[in-house]
Amino acid sequence: MHRKIYQAIRSRDPETARAAMDEHVRLAQIAQATDDAPVAPGDR
Repeated sequence: MHRKIYQAIRSRDPETARAAMDEHVRLAQIAQATDDAPVAPGDR
């Protein structure tokens, strides 16, 4: 995922970079929302 974002930025392709970053953030939000592991104090 990071490589796709990086390559789009490097290629000066803002539309692809934005779409890749949006997808990355969406997937990260889903992963965080479904994470059952307890959060240690100070990790927030």
